[in-house]
Amino acid sequence: MISNDLDALIHFAAAGLGITMMPDFMVEEEVADGRLVRLTKERAAVVTEVFAVTSEGRAESQLRVLSDFLIERVRPTLGR
Repeated sequence: MISNDLDALIHFAAAGLGITMMPDFMVEEEVADGRLVRLTKERAAVVTEVFAVTSEGRAESQLRVLSDFLIERVRPTLGR
């Protein structure tokens, strides 16, 4: 099943209709009460790409500040 509705994917997985990969915080309750079980012992490494499209002008400089911040703070957590 392919869906952009994460709650639906959690519901279907908990009903035994498949598996899904979700952030821990989204399935804490389901794991705690046994409706879902973790299939891996470690967190899965997920490749994430982020792209920004801008136009020239003020928004470009504001986006540069945000992207610099994300590169500084987020990139180290991704192991790159």
